[in-house]
Amino acid sequence: MLFVMPLSGFAVRRDWPDGTHEFFGLSGSLRRVLRRLGRDERYWRHGPVRPTSRIVVWLSATTFRRHQQGCRDLACVGGLLVRRGVEVGR
Repeated sequence: MLFVMPLSGFAVRRDWPDGTHEFFGLSGSLRRVLRRLGRDERYWRHGPVRPTSRIVVWLSATTFRRHQQGCRDLACVGGLLVRRGVEVGR
């Protein structure tokens, strides 16, 4: 099966206690990203280090690919913030 990355889509932004963040799970389907978000929440729920927050964002595939692991840029939202399919800000 060939995977084709969408030109833009939804992804989860995961923020960590040390001030870094990362994106994962880029998809054109909000439903798929919300499933990934739920699995991620369950996975980290009982860990010794847990993300401080997770948000669903809309961003370009270029931004997703170029984004540095462990980014600390406070202005780096990654696109339009989405929560359960409702726009909540930029």
